Amino acid sequence: MRKTFVIALGLAVVYLMFSFTAMASLEDKKTIFSINQPMEIPAQPAIVLPPGTYVIKELDLAGSRNVVQFFNADETKLYATVIGIPDYRIETPTKPEICFYEAGPGRAHLIRSWFYPESNYGVEFVYPKARSVEVAKATGQRLMSAANPTKANPSKPSTEVR
Repeated sequence: MRKTFVIALGLAVVYLMFSFTAMASLEDKKTIFSINQPMEIPAQPAIVLPPGTYVIKELDLAGSRNVVQFFNADETKLYATVIGIPDYRIETPTKPEICFYEAGPGRAHLIRSWFYPESNYGVEFVYPKARSVEVAKATGQRLMSAANPTKANPSKPSTEVR
């Protein structure tokens, strides 16, 4: 019970450290947000975004609403296109909500999920299995993970031989 309270309190503190700003298009659920702490996004290799303003939005691929792109503030640089899994909450948010995993001292906060206003459905992000194990050892938290993570630059063709 105490551990649950400490984790909930930690998540609340992390949530308050980040400020969120405007939203735009309902079609792609574009969300503009600012962070004042480094943030890690799920990719292989890991991508840590420094404090600043960023854009997150859905990419509609064959009807899938779980592919998300991370851009710089003016959308001229794509940091990553990542795949998430559907997430659901009973209470509908009235503004964009981005949740983070607790991070160790001096570490970037890992993005956990993203919900768009007026929608009960959001996206929970999936991390590479190795990163998930590393975070679990350091913080005791379990991250959603997959054996085949999203590549940081999806526009480059794979050179792997299968």
